[in-house]
Amino acid sequence: MKKVLFATTALIATAGIASAEVKLSGMGTMGVLDVEGADAIIYHNVDLYVNMSGETDNGLSFSAFIEYDENEDAANLAKAGSGVSDGSWVSVSGAFGTLTLGNTDGALDKRITEVHRIIGLDYELWGGYVDNSDNQNILRYDYQFGDFGFSASYADFDDATGVGINWSGDLGGMGASFGLAYEDSDLGDLTAVSAGLSMDAFEVRTAYWEGDNNGDTEQWDVSAQYSANGLTVGANYLMNDVADTDDYTVFVTYDLGGGATLLAQTGERNDVTTTAAGISLKF
Repeated sequence: MKKVLFATTALIATAGIASAEVKLSGMGTMGVLDVEGADAIIYHNVDLYVNMSGETDNGLSFSAFIEYDENEDAANLAKAGSGVSDGSWVSVSGAFGTLTLGNTDGALDKRITEVHRIIGLDYELWGGYVDNSDNQNILRYDYQFGDFGFSASYADFDDATGVGINWSGDLGGMGASFGLAYEDSDLGDLTAVSAGLSMDAFEVRTAYWEGDNNGDTEQWDVSAQYSANGLTVGANYLMNDVADTDDYTVFVTYDLGGGATLLAQTGERNDVTTTAAGISLKF
């Protein structure tokens, strides 16, 4: 009886695996980090990503994502919350589009092109409005029609409602992208536009932000990047008229193959210069 039960359990488990997929991937970095006003330190961080996906009998796709973060702060001590989930989301997709809920981008961040930058040693050296994820739960709807993409989102933690649209395609022999988005929340409103052009190995991007989100806001972001034969060189610049800041970052990476990349960057954010060099490893 026990053997039959075990075999039945194994069959059910196998059927579950066959109808869905779970993938593990990760990234680690190590190197030297120097923040102005403090001694340079050796530094590392590790991220583990869990990607889950499946499909119903009628073709409805579903997926989920979890990120686990393990890193150290400037004192080489474990960060608060290190080793626990750093973000997660779930989504369902079909002919109607894609519905995502979790720690993900809002519609404005989704449809505005981000400037060039590298993750580096847990430091992006960037202070712009566009980020890779918004904290707390965000519900976002996406729909793609040809070269156009549309998004709408809502976050109840600050009653933020956003809409955005972008286009990407060919323009006179060059790759091009344009984005327009708006968000209104308890903190105020924010309107953003972005554009990008690419030709062969060279690409430029820019974005403009205006509104009264957390006070009057007016900001320009611009970046340029060149990539060829495994070498990438780039720079970005941020000018915020209201905060009277001029931030920049210059970076270089070299792809060693197999997921290993050498990196170096230096930049200024809020009048503090940060420099880092090391290696990133993708698994």
